[in-house]
Amino acid sequence: MAAKRRLGAENSATRAQLIDAAAQILRSEGATAVTARRLAELVGLRRHIVHYYFGTIEDLFVAVLERDSSRTREWLAKALASDDPLKVIWNLGSSAAATTLEFFALASRHELVREAFKQYSEEFRKCLALALERHLQIQGITPRLPAAATTIVLQSVAYSLSIEQLLNIREGHDAMRDSLDTLISALIEPVSGN
Repeated sequence: MAAKRRLGAENSATRAQLIDAAAQILRSEGATAVTARRLAELVGLRRHIVHYYFGTIEDLFVAVLERDSSRTREWLAKALASDDPLKVIWNLGSSAAATTLEFFALASRHELVREAFKQYSEEFRKCLALALERHLQIQGITPRLPAAATTIVLQSVAYSLSIEQLLNIREGHDAMRDSLDTLISALIEPVSGN
């Protein structure tokens, strides 16, 4: 069995710069633009340094996902303490669509990214659903749909609108945003008899 080759330190400033640069390229140009050559140019290093810190570009994508998920967890913990977690879910879904699409595409082709993305997505959805359940309990509302289902509906609509905005498709967007409160009310309206 071959010995595992040594990689650069995980807490290295250079490693963090490479992750930041990869995330920037991923958001602005897509996954195919993230190459060792491009990262090295952006950070001002030699190309082999990228592979010193990350064995493969796939490993780098997982590091970006892990870093972003850590930041999202921190943000979510603060944001979901707010009085309106439904709006938090909506806004988060609409702000993360482009990067999420890139990770969906990467996950469909790369097993390592797929496993990391699956773990992050499931953890994220559970967190949102728990926050929504707590909020509804505090309000004394028995929802029409389970919190996990409501979360999926809100995220899906937010992602769809964001994707269409990236493509400059605007038809029906204002009506959907204006109807958001009605949609949310329909999803969480108490079950008859409660």
